[in-house]
Order: sequence, then C-alpha cells, then structure tokens
Amino acid sequence: MAMNGGEMNVTMPAGNDVTNPQVFASGPDGMIVWQAATADFSMMPYQTKGTRLAWLVPSKMGMLEPATHVDVESYDVMLMLGLNADVVGPIAVVDTDRVLVVGAASQSTSNSEVKLATKSPMPSVVMGKTFGLSFAPSTLAAVSSGGWGYVLTPEPMPNGPQVHVFAPDCP
Repeated sequence: MAMNGGEMNVTMPAGNDVTNPQVFASGPDGMIVWQAATADFSMMPYQTKGTRLAWLVPSKMGMLEPATHVDVESYDVMLMLGLNADVVGPIAVVDTDRVLVVGAASQSTSNSEVKLATKSPMPSVVMGKTFGLSFAPSTLAAVSSGGWGYVLTPEPMPNGPQVHVFAPDCP
C-alpha cells in the first residue's frame, strides 16, 4: 500500500532552529530517524546550541511525525560554535524503540559521545549509556545489527580503524 504523496517540507519539532549538519537513518518497521544540529538565531553571530534526534517516520504506518524527538546534547554559548559546527555524527537504529546516537561531547566538541536514545514511553537519552571517543563526530561511522551497535573509529597507523561494539541491553 505504499503511496507517493509527493515532496513534503519537514521541519524539526520545537521551532525552526535546525541547522547543518544533519543525518538520517532507517530501521525496522519502516522507521526513519533524523539527527540535526540546533542553533540560536536570536543573536549574531548565530551559534550552534545542541543536537536533536527526531523519529520522522516512527513505524510502518508511514505517517510523517517529526514531533517525536529528544534533545540529545546542548553546548555552552561560551564555546562560540558557529553554524555548521562538527557536532552531529552518525546514527544507527538498534530496534523499533532505540537509536545509537553519535555527537560532539559537550565538554570538548573535538571528542564524540555515543549515546542510546529511546522513543518510548517518551523520547529520552538513557542515563548511564554514554561512551566517549577521542574523535570528531564527522570522522566516525555507525551501524547496528541484531540488537548490537557498532562504531568505526579512524585509529592512527599502524593499528588502523577499530570497531567499538555496544550492547544496549547490558547494564
């Protein structure tokens, strides 16, 4: 019963504060998730203020619902992160409720944090499920399979790239 309803403009929930970079991922049951940087457009120069994850299409019902979202990270205005700051990394859908989210760490945006976000009972970032990596978000790759998350880091030679394994069900 797939139908093409034509192109649609998508706005991130909770205001028009979305800026680049942005990433998309798909998951089971037709789910589509979106992570984007958010910005403060109220003062000049404009500043990146955080990252947000939205479940654009939360299930196989195929309805566009960008209102289901969670703010994943926020950054201090003193960091002076201009627009297009390297704060959004890859995302990987683990299952119909959970997403592995990679973004710049709030303390040092040259480092990344891997976090677990859940859609229900209400969208949130899971406490105690954060792991730091000493790489900028744009240098990483993430995928998931069988309920596990994997993040590829560009380790320097002679070691070469490494895969970090994340088990969302482990404490």
